[in-house]
Amino acid sequence: RVEPFSCGRSGGREGITAYMITWIGLCAGEIWRHLDTHEGQASLETLFSKIEAPRETILMAVGWLAREGYVLMKGNNLSACTLVLGNLSQIK
Repeated sequence: RVEPFSCGRSGGREGITAYMITWIGLCAGEIWRHLDTHEGQASLETLFSKIEAPRETILMAVGWLAREGYVLMKGNNLSACTLVLGNLSQIK
């Protein structure tokens, strides 16, 4: 379970930013584990239902994984796309 982000955390802006990055990273790990144990693919809707985190956090984590080249999105419609484990060399 990914714990929700709290704006009331102490440590100033830097502390909040570090906490948020860690929180998104933990969610990215949950997504990675789900994909790894489900034949390397899942729809966003499946991730929303299986990962205990707000939709916005899941989307940020997916973006992080995609930016790093760890997942690819198949499909043109965000609500109907499928995430697959991959790397940047597979993008054409």
